[in-house]
Amino acid sequence: MSKVKKYLQEIWHQYKTIKILKEQVKTYMRCSEKIVDPQIKVERADYVLAVAVHSIEKGLGYKDIKEGFGEAKARRICKLMENYLLNGFPEERFGFKEAYALMARYIEYKKSVNENIEDIETWFEKIKSMCTVDMSLNKYQAGGVIYSKEEIRCDNPEEIIAFKKKCHSIRNYLDIKVKEEDIKSALKLANLYPSACNRQPVSCYYTLDKDEIKTVDRIIPGNVPIRGTTPNYLVITAKMSHFSVDEYNQWYINGGIYLGYLREALCIHNIGNCIYQWKFNEDESKVREIYNIPENEVIIAFVGIGYYDEKSYCIAAQRKGN
Repeated sequence: MSKVKKYLQEIWHQYKTIKILKEQVKTYMRCSEKIVDPQIKVERADYVLAVAVHSIEKGLGYKDIKEGFGEAKARRICKLMENYLLNGFPEERFGFKEAYALMARYIEYKKSVNENIEDIETWFEKIKSMCTVDMSLNKYQAGGVIYSKEEIRCDNPEEIIAFKKKCHSIRNYLDIKVKEEDIKSALKLANLYPSACNRQPVSCYYTLDKDEIKTVDRIIPGNVPIRGTTPNYLVITAKMSHFSVDEYNQWYINGGIYLGYLREALCIHNIGNCIYQWKFNEDESKVREIYNIPENEVIIAFVGIGYYDEKSYCIAAQRKGN
């Protein structure tokens, strides 16, 4: 390759990278710092509450809790909850429900160790009176939980290892529709995935419309040789609005963690699957239209799904270190 060609190629790569980053930063700013969309404002408030709550919940989960623990943070949560309600945001959202449950548990703990936090209790009572729904019905768990070694230890590692070795990328399936109840069961299990500060920024979309599935099938990169043979697809996204500026691109890490859990959840439900990465320069407009994906969510990947055929044709795919 000539020096001129290499130079031009380098310039082209830099141009593409800068263009992608510029567009992504502009979108992130609209969804985090300069929010105009009312729905994204709610998402952002939900994220702020969830992260604030996690800082106290971690403390309640420690073996030894220091006297005076979390009082400044508890006051901040009360302020955030009050502002949340003054803005007319819905109490039914995860962040607010978790904050409500956490504050009730925190006050309960403080009383159990005879620590006086009367101002926080009074503030929380005011927040209760501001709620427009009956928060006594809130069943969210919060605080610390103690498990015995017997409850959390793995007693059958051989079975789990054997199962993990059976999880392969499957690209041929029975030519039948994947039942929605099977998809929902797998997603419920996958939702046990861990996330940064328990903010749970990942969403998983699917459609049962045959024409829409065909359209998506033609858009996804990496499936060209088998197009028209995958019964359905899941699309995984992560909310940019659930991260601060110093956590830029962390949504991809959370999305990747979820993908690992999703893959195993699908295998447990005997649903064959194959992960397809998404490219920055792919046209997303049609995909977002089909699944109604909001602007503040980044597409992480697609997962082709279907029931196992009598024989699955897989690649050997030797793993490093094995």
